[in-house]
Amino acid sequence: IVWIRLFKIIIRRLKRYLNIQTNTLKDLIEILTFRWSIEGWKYVVNRISESEVIIDVNECPYKASMERNEERHDKIPLICKNMCNIIYKTTFEDFNPEIKLSRQTFMGLGDNVCNFHFTVS
Repeated sequence: IVWIRLFKIIIRRLKRYLNIQTNTLKDLIEILTFRWSIEGWKYVVNRISESEVIIDVNECPYKASMERNEERHDKIPLICKNMCNIIYKTTFEDFNPEIKLSRQTFMGLGDNVCNFHFTVS
């Protein structure tokens, strides 16, 4: 729960830093990709429409960090599915309840990419 609160604070601060005034899908993608770029994530953004965006993450610095420590290898699936997924979903719903996040692939569970499929209802 502390990680969810922290991530919501990070999103709010980045929104203020980027001088974003609204909570649209476009705004969320700008905040998210700004943060990911700073942290060294590798990703591809595919804007399907104003109401649909798919992001494929090819490299996650958190997964890479856990892979470097052999004692944490068994924690990768747990953190990926039970923490990362929940933190993002909860934070994005708080940012704008009309933005829905669907995730089908997770690198921490053995997939080649982590996908983030955003739609606006």
